[in-house]
Amino acid sequence: MLKTQQYYLSHYLQPLEDNHSLHTFKSDATFEDAVTLYYFDKELRSLIFTAIQSIEIALRSKMINHCALRYGAHWFMDFEWFKDRSIFALS
Repeated sequence: MLKTQQYYLSHYLQPLEDNHSLHTFKSDATFEDAVTLYYFDKELRSLIFTAIQSIEIALRSKMINHCALRYGAHWFMDFEWFKDRSIFALS
């Protein structure tokens, strides 16, 4: 697990490197710069996933509404409307 964490941290250290093959750092680079990059990335990822979640919910709602109006309220229970019928557990 430590190796995974080390590899993950290395992504935030790379922009601070002066020489990527020797892994030497720029003279003005600090560990706090890497931590700042990490927190920026964390916040950006959170904002992006929040936006994606909103889009996904809106799209799913539109699709469900369309199918309900076209095939009835219980369209999702009728395996006749689906190509892959193996996803249904038929009793």
